[in-house]
Amino acid sequence: KGNADLKRFVKAIYYLKDNHLQTIADLQEKVFELAKQSKKISGDIQDKTQRIKDLNQCVSCIDSIKENKEVYQEYKSKTIFKDSFYNSHKKEIDKYQRARKIIEKFTGTSAIKLSDWQKEISSLEKEIQDLSEDKAKVQDEFKQIDHIKYAVKIVNDEYGIDLSIEIDKAIKRGDKPSVIAQLKKFQEQEEIKRQYKQKAKEKAKENYKNKGEER
Repeated sequence: KGNADLKRFVKAIYYLKDNHLQTIADLQEKVFELAKQSKKISGDIQDKTQRIKDLNQCVSCIDSIKENKEVYQEYKSKTIFKDSFYNSHKKEIDKYQRARKIIEKFTGTSAIKLSDWQKEISSLEKEIQDLSEDKAKVQDEFKQIDHIKYAVKIVNDEYGIDLSIEIDKAIKRGDKPSVIAQLKKFQEQEEIKRQYKQKAKEKAKENYKNKGEER
């Protein structure tokens, strides 16, 4: 456990140094920043993934257009008995029109531009790959922060450092309310964890005691 703790401390120290973080308030601000980045990246990936689905739907419409184009053109050229022709070929005409409408909905035009769609899909796939790598980097930073939080907890436990001191420092520095609020939230979360562990210990002791009495 000692070696594992040492490694966590070393990682924590390097991360703090590289990111110029000197206080827990700085650390919480970094958490805000990473959370915003992660949310934006996830949103961008979702949007681009949806765009690929839309374009693939356009690609799948091409067959319906080709298969029913002749019937539709004949229908459009009719000057007499047009309704009768439509009723006789309703399925084919509707398929053609529906396919054209889908393409127009997603591209702004009903024209088939397969080459352009394929290029855009390839470009989007590359962008998603890059964004996924960026997201992995953000997740790695979150892991580094977990090491720091662990190190802070150990220091607090070992040396009795109170996180409320850091809150006071943040207030005196004039940090924005969101930072102070998150510091307090962090403190509350740590207290909840401490109380939960304490209750778990007490419950375990009680269970052990009850088993002993049963014997």
